Amino acid sequence: RLTPPHLHKAVWMAAPWRCCFALTCTVATAMMVIVMDLIGRCSDILPRSNLATFCQSVSGDWWRGRYSMASATQLDRVRARLEYWRPPRLSPEQLKKVFPRDSGTEEGPRYVTMEVDFGGFNNIRQGFEVVLAAALLTGRTLVLPPSRGWYLINWGPQTRNKHTEDTKKSTSLMSHFFDIAQLRKFIPVITTDEFLERERVRFSIPAKFTAAAVGTGSTAQKWHPFDMWWREQSKHVKIMDRWNPLRYVVCWPSIAEACSKEKLSRLPEGGKAFIDRRQMSEGMGTEQYSVL
Repeated sequence: RLTPPHLHKAVWMAAPWRCCFALTCTVATAMMVIVMDLIGRCSDILPRSNLATFCQSVSGDWWRGRYSMASATQLDRVRARLEYWRPPRLSPEQLKKVFPRDSGTEEGPRYVTMEVDFGGFNNIRQGFEVVLAAALLTGRTLVLPPSRGWYLINWGPQTRNKHTEDTKKSTSLMSHFFDIAQLRKFIPVITTDEFLERERVRFSIPAKFTAAAVGTGSTAQKWHPFDMWWREQSKHVKIMDRWNPLRYVVCWPSIAEACSKEKLSRLPEGGKAFIDRRQMSEGMGTEQYSVL
């Protein structure tokens, strides 16, 4: 235990050590910044060095004390790391030969419709990708879902299936996040408004389901009235159970061609993690339905 006189002496003796420690930290920080700056300057001869790119951007802020615009090369590198997709290998004309368009029925064209998941954007994106694959493989026209309030984008807080005042403030569309004009070059796409105008009589869609009425709602509500009615139209609608990613693996054009042992052997662990107790399926089995 230190008495006050001894305490002053201890503080006086500790002060030099604190100064040395602070000086050491300052010098180490300065050396680190200088090294990062040198690496950044050498990034032209190290084009594949992620460290060089990072150091170049960071040192420009720390060492020079100012912000600078990232170069086009740096943005391309970041984009390449973030994009999990690749540009299509086939042109729209070539794609139509591989995936022929559906000729429809005597009554008219056939469609693929979807419901927006009540989860977050990542769930919605994955569901949209599955539906795009279904529309491409079947050659049918994709009907984009109506505007809805999306979870964590248009409504919150962290609760699900509970209506809040935030659900009335804004809604989202697929066109807000995806390039639909570019998508139309590869598959036929229409909006829910266009579908209602085109097929109201054919599918006996009630007059109360106008474009304005159908486009107001939120995934916070368990089921929108239009979605509930649409599901009940078993004459026209079939839920794509075989496309449930938790239960099935769709092998196109057939199991023999796409999911054979030889093909699965190219995947890690011989495709065991890819199959993961799911049942392999081929074909849609929905040819008799006007809408999926």
